[in-house]
Amino acid sequence: PESKSGTILRIGSALAGRVFQLTTPRDGVSVRQTTVQHCEVDLPMLAASPHAALVQRAERLLEAGDSAFPFVTEAGYNISLVEARAVDQTVKSRMAPGEKMPLCHPSTYDGHSIARLAEVFMPGAVGQLSQADAVIDLGAGIGKVLAVVALTTNASGRGIELSLERYVVGCSVLRLLANTFARDASIGVQTSTVRRFELWQGDLLKPPAELLRAPSQVDGALTFFTYANCLSYGLIEQIMRLVSQNIHPCVRLLTTKAPNTLSQVHEGLRRSR
Repeated sequence: PESKSGTILRIGSALAGRVFQLTTPRDGVSVRQTTVQHCEVDLPMLAASPHAALVQRAERLLEAGDSAFPFVTEAGYNISLVEARAVDQTVKSRMAPGEKMPLCHPSTYDGHSIARLAEVFMPGAVGQLSQADAVIDLGAGIGKVLAVVALTTNASGRGIELSLERYVVGCSVLRLLANTFARDASIGVQTSTVRRFELWQGDLLKPPAELLRAPSQVDGALTFFTYANCLSYGLIEQIMRLVSQNIHPCVRLLTTKAPNTLSQVHEGLRRSR
C-alpha cells in the first residue's frame, strides 16, 4: 500500500510536540457503529481578522463573566457521581492487566486554555488548520476544543464523548455557537460555504464511521485531538492504533500524553519531530 502522511504531537506545558509520520496504512478496517446520540450545526466561514483578534474574541465570547457558554465555572464540566463511576469503569475495562491508572480519574475533565488551544491550531503551528481540514476531538467533553476551532479557524470539527451528561451540554455549546454567528454578522462571512460541527455520544474506541470520515476536500488534513492526561498509557496506545488505521492520506494526532518510548515508530506512527 502507499505510504501516508500524518503526525502525532505530544502537547506539553510549553506546547512543544513530538511529531510522528504515519507509516503503512491498514486497509479493510471494520468500525462498529455503537452510538445513536448525535447533534450537528453548520457555521459560516470566519471573516478575515488577525489571529490575535480572533483569540481575544473567542475568550470574550466563551469565558467572559456574562457568557452564556458553560466554560466560565467548573459547574459546566461536572457530571453526576453515578456517571463518573460508569466512565471510569469503562476506561478501566480497557486497561492491560496490572497497568496502573494515572493519579486523576478518567472521568476528570480538564484541558488547555482558549489561548493555548488556539496557539496549537494557528497558522505556522504544529497543528495548524486550514479551511480544508477537519478536527476530531476524542473525548470531547462539553465541546471546548470544537468551540475554539470554530471561533479561531475555518476548519470543521467533530467530537465524541462517553459521558451522556457532558454530551448534552456539548450539544448546547454547538447551538450557542450557531446562535452567536447568527446574532453577530461581523463574525462570519455569509456565503454558501459552511463548516459542519458535530458531536456524538459514545465510546471513542468504538466510533461511528461518520466520525472518522475524510474531510470534504481531498487535500485536507484529518487532525485527531485528545486531552489524555488522565488516561492510561495502554488506552493511549489503543487511540494511536485507531488513528493509524484511518485510510485518509493525511492524518495527524495531537495528544497531551504519549507512551514513554524512544522508538521512532510506535503503533504505526512515525516520529518526525
